[in-house]
Amino acid sequence: ATIIRVLSAMEDGATFEAALAAAQACGFAEPDPSLDIDGHDALQKLQILTSLAFGFDLDPATVRVDGIRGVTRGDVAAARRRGFVLRHLVQADRLPAGLWFSVGPVLLPERHPLAWSRNEFNSLLVRGDAVGETIFTGKGAGPMATASAVLADVVDVATVQFAAAPPPSTDGDPPRVADVRRAFVVRLPAGPTDAALVAAAFARHGVAAVEFEAATDGVRVHVPESSEAAVRAAVADLARDTRSGAPLVVPYGAPPPARRATAA
Repeated sequence: ATIIRVLSAMEDGATFEAALAAAQACGFAEPDPSLDIDGHDALQKLQILTSLAFGFDLDPATVRVDGIRGVTRGDVAAARRRGFVLRHLVQADRLPAGLWFSVGPVLLPERHPLAWSRNEFNSLLVRGDAVGETIFTGKGAGPMATASAVLADVVDVATVQFAAAPPPSTDGDPPRVADVRRAFVVRLPAGPTDAALVAAAFARHGVAAVEFEAATDGVRVHVPESSEAAVRAAVADLARDTRSGAPLVVPYGAPPPARRATAA
């Protein structure tokens, strides 16, 4: 709930630092908020959900984890201008080739069911073969919500004799998908940006086209649907070649709107 609390405040105009300080003052964020804002608390929730949904113990070292420490108010505002909101998601999808897991910020359409989560409200979207999408939402933080969850766990430990879910499979982990195709927004750090250098870095990894949008907090590169591994490899090359700060890489959770190309 810390992350959504911070992002909600940023949507209302706060900077990341001010939003985090307010969350700490209200007791939603710990004095050391690293576990939350760096995505590791979300990863732990993904491990629990994976055990319940797929029946095996997910090795946290095998999942890429991104937090929101590098998100700026400009990132949130830029998403809004395009009809999207920035949310931090854990995702577990059963694809034809196997399971795919992800933890990190994602751009969702403003009318997406998960885009409605704000402040201390968390949401869970489950997609079933027969029922389609179902949404579960509720408070993920706060005195009463936390006390209720703790008490429920204590009652379960005291009264439930057997695990409610089947034990993890001993047959080994199911097949995993190593790469997916998504569209992205990559924000490069503020400072001089050589558009040709950026385009060349993406082209070396098979990403054919990019669009540039200059802003006060950096240059946003809009990347069409591409291999995620290729996009992140290109971004790593750029960070190494330019010796600048770490770029922010945010995938779209749905196709981005059509856009006329611009140049920085």
